[in-house]
Amino acid sequence: MSFSGTVRLTDLNDFIAPSQNCIKPILDKRSTANQSERMRFDRDEINKSSQEKRILKPVSVTLDDCLACSGCITSAETVLIEQQGPKEFLKMIEEFSNDNKVISKELKSLFVVSISPQSRASLAASYNLTVEDTQRKLSAFLRSLGADICLDTTFARNFSLLATAEEFVDYYRKNYLNCTSTSLSISPLITAICPGWVCYVEKSVSDVVIPLMSKVRSPQAIAGSFVKDYLSKTMNVLPNRIRHVTIMPCFDKKLEASRSAFLTDDGSSREVDLVLSTSQFKEILDEKCADFKNFDSSEQPNYLCLFDIFDENALYNHEGSGSGGYLEFVFKYAAKELFNLDISSVEYVAQRNKDIQEARLIHDNKVLFHMALCYGFRNIQNLIRKIRVGKCAYHFVEVMACPSGCLNGGGQIRGIDKMTSNVVEQLYHSLPTVQPGEWPNLKLLINRWLGGSLQSEKANRMLKTQYQAVKSTKSMRFNLEW
Repeated sequence: MSFSGTVRLTDLNDFIAPSQNCIKPILDKRSTANQSERMRFDRDEINKSSQEKRILKPVSVTLDDCLACSGCITSAETVLIEQQGPKEFLKMIEEFSNDNKVISKELKSLFVVSISPQSRASLAASYNLTVEDTQRKLSAFLRSLGADICLDTTFARNFSLLATAEEFVDYYRKNYLNCTSTSLSISPLITAICPGWVCYVEKSVSDVVIPLMSKVRSPQAIAGSFVKDYLSKTMNVLPNRIRHVTIMPCFDKKLEASRSAFLTDDGSSREVDLVLSTSQFKEILDEKCADFKNFDSSEQPNYLCLFDIFDENALYNHEGSGSGGYLEFVFKYAAKELFNLDISSVEYVAQRNKDIQEARLIHDNKVLFHMALCYGFRNIQNLIRKIRVGKCAYHFVEVMACPSGCLNGGGQIRGIDKMTSNVVEQLYHSLPTVQPGEWPNLKLLINRWLGGSLQSEKANRMLKTQYQAVKSTKSMRFNLEW
């Protein structure tokens, strides 16, 4: 008997849409432990294990249910894509504008939009604009819809980078400085700014990875705490009267914004109310501003003039990767703080593919620390295997779920060729770079917002978070119908 040398599998998809069977059991109060029930979105389900048939009420699965379920990784994302899209944004900003026409001074409102630098670069490439022109036109367009303040989340990344670098220095001093052990196994500090990676860790590999996760928030999450805390108090607007929308390169940022940890202190609202992907925001531009490239951006900011912290015309970037440059900054910061070495540039060594790159600090023929960029789940799986078997050689790892990192996020504008993808990267890196600690208004904002120090109790609440394992349900994964 002969066999074909090639087996071709097509149309394979492991994505679990909410219309399919969900393995999270939604049991009523009379349910018993030996029942094996299924739940299907938007329809009734009959209990198939008990002797008598009874119709269960139609279930309602919230985003929190999805995030608290270990059954799958991506169903919650689809729920959010449906709940947080262009229509919802336009409805929100229209309602906000109508409210403001009749609102009393005691109940005034504020509409804030925060734009990620990766999204801005993707939009700039799509419209053949410079990054600076794109930012000005975005701000003017959003204000024409009714937004009050447009922020560049690079300011929040200053805090994220600095807090991560300080966290690593403390981690290294505690675990490796003056260490006499000859063990080759290292437990790295791993970034946790990628929500897809965080969701995967909490649901699948929590036992191994959560103790190694950085506690520092992502730039989006820090921007959220800034808007609902600092702006709320500075502008004398209640947190639940502020609408905060972000434009991000990744659909999973919707998951991040919906975490219960990212509520305001009084619990009245989320720190980020709605997240639009870059591609979703382009849908809004296509509908509301067909000629965005020639949109008049001469309108001056109407609220930012109240702040001496931000300048829309002074855009800047950070050195390093298109995902924020975490390894780059932590490497240089730690070299100076731990060993008093000034590093002008970091030398990266690509491994089997471009999405896994390593960098070593070598002094007097001795490796002082070893770091890595790890992008894409193929490389992430290899990293986790090395950690499990005690063969990880890294002290710090910058992890992103998307291949090529955030510039190639799942929410970026698609239908572009490799050349355009390169243009996105070039535009992203076209701005002048500023070291986070050298941002002119950093100390001012630390004093006004964080109590004068990045180590203060206020800074710990505003800049950091916690992660926890999502316990597996008793339902079986093979209950899913493929």
